[in-house]
Amino acid sequence: MYHQRDPKSAELKKHIRNFDIIKQSNEIEKGVSYYAFPQRGVTISFLNKAKVQYKQNEMVISPDDTAEPIILFLGKYLQPLKLSYTAYVQEISLNFSESGISYFFDDYFNTLGKEDIQLITPKDIGITVEELNWKDDFEVGIDFIEQYFLCHLKVLNITGIEKAIELINENPSIQTRDLAQAVFMTEKTMNRQFKRYVGCSNSQFKKIIKFRKTINDHFQNHSKSLTDLCFDNNYFDSPHFYKQISGITQFKPRDFFKNVSKVGLKDYPYIHF
Repeated sequence: MYHQRDPKSAELKKHIRNFDIIKQSNEIEKGVSYYAFPQRGVTISFLNKAKVQYKQNEMVISPDDTAEPIILFLGKYLQPLKLSYTAYVQEISLNFSESGISYFFDDYFNTLGKEDIQLITPKDIGITVEELNWKDDFEVGIDFIEQYFLCHLKVLNITGIEKAIELINENPSIQTRDLAQAVFMTEKTMNRQFKRYVGCSNSQFKKIIKFRKTINDHFQNHSKSLTDLCFDNNYFDSPHFYKQISGITQFKPRDFFKNVSKVGLKDYPYIHF
């Protein structure tokens, strides 16, 4: 269903992990539904001739030949997102790094990304409808989107937060006090900057990263027991593991790890329903 490719620009690769493109297939034409789970960074989806309905963490995307292009922002949602495509739609998505979106939009999480899930029109970010009308030529769409983000790339000095992100990716169990000391910030300042540039508190971010690392551990070795996943990923004990996984996924750990699959080489987890 999804075809992944990296940005062409070396500058964009620093902040955008990859593009996801939906291409026509028998699978998508029959309709596809799945749960998507909390992610490291923001996703922006550009949709052509599509209608989006969203309510309480459930989203339905349907083809609509009369609809103008729309842009969907998926931020730091902390509960599973139930996504349904009723049939094929033209969609190009960008998956940003943890703080990547902040290099393109000023104060993103207090403006365009104020809500975890938000729909906007192209003109809200200075794009015309005609510029997003790539029809079925995805290369035209991707080239335009890359050029748009290259033109909006700005210099941003957030080395402290970038270092904190790096340390959490290495060890999501790191204590907030130790993390703040390592990046030469007070805990209050660090948390404020996390919310501004990453879109959530450092505690929430650590929870997401630990969850993602646990999933990657499972993908690399499907034979691992829940007990091994628990202790290999530094959960305190089995009750803590159960609470954390079920809290993020809304599934019991056994059911979640039995059913979870991944998209492409970037290990985006999902579960069909």
